[in-house]
Amino acid sequence: MPLVNRTFFILKRCLYFSLPVLLLYLIVKRVDFVQLLDTLQKTNPLYILIGIGIRPLQIIFGAFRWRILNNYYSKEKLSLSYMLGQYWSGMAVGFFTPSNLGWDAYRIMRIGKKIESYTSAFVTIVAEKFLGLFSILIMCLVMFPIVQNKIIGDISLYINIYYIVLTSFLGVILIIALSVRFNNQKINIFIKSWLNELVSKLANFMKSSDIYKDISTDYANSNSILSFLKQPAQFLNAFIFSVGILIIAATCSQLIFQGLDYELSYAINLFAAPALFIIFIVPISFGSIGVREGAFILLYGQFGVPIEVALLVSFFNLFGLFLNNIIGSIILMWQALKGY
Repeated sequence: MPLVNRTFFILKRCLYFSLPVLLLYLIVKRVDFVQLLDTLQKTNPLYILIGIGIRPLQIIFGAFRWRILNNYYSKEKLSLSYMLGQYWSGMAVGFFTPSNLGWDAYRIMRIGKKIESYTSAFVTIVAEKFLGLFSILIMCLVMFPIVQNKIIGDISLYINIYYIVLTSFLGVILIIALSVRFNNQKINIFIKSWLNELVSKLANFMKSSDIYKDISTDYANSNSILSFLKQPAQFLNAFIFSVGILIIAATCSQLIFQGLDYELSYAINLFAAPALFIIFIVPISFGSIGVREGAFILLYGQFGVPIEVALLVSFFNLFGLFLNNIIGSIILMWQALKGY
């Protein structure tokens, strides 16, 4: 490894593990613990438990979406129960990896072996990421005009950012639509080149050169990424489940706010849920620790939510994620005992 690359890698790893500590330190300095305990004592446990308890619905919706995409890109259709088990157990495996890379790698390995096509499994995951990001952006763009009047202070910067993102998003959608309609070869070559880079990173993560060879030399075994857009019914079904995942996250936060006896518009949570998803995608900390708490405080603070309340909402949401990981770990152990 060249010296410059090695230095960059070391700095990146140091930041990855030190950033959570720094962020948590800054948060602790700003929190009023007397107020935090006072807020905690006024909680309604029922609302909070329901909010945490609905988190598994996200995994179920995610498995439905994954199956719809897999059944399109793969020649072999798999049962929902099988894919739900792999989706849930994969989450437990990959929670603490950057951008949940371990989760994706696990699913590619399991499904690729099952259907004897790592290419189809890989393309399915990439399509899932595209669809998820598309849903997140749509939700943010739709909800921001609804909640912008609830933001405290000057919102001119946010409005300018909104129009920049909206224009860029519409431009990308237009390019993709024209590419699908006219089968633009330049776009297809660009996508294939980009996919090759993703395959290389994934193979390095899994430490498997065989996976890289199987995928990068065998794209013909799967439909192209953009071809899914030519199936409006399937695309709509998968999109609905993607939006459903965000709605569940927003509902979870709404119930937790109610449990903390804090009144907050549901529309704000419908905007915050996709915005937080974007932040957590960035692989800048171990398990998003520190980043998660800071993001909740910063984002909800724009709507006047006290630091102590936002921090508690973050913690209780984290318990919901832990619940999903516990269920995934149980499924993983059960699969190991059964020899799956």
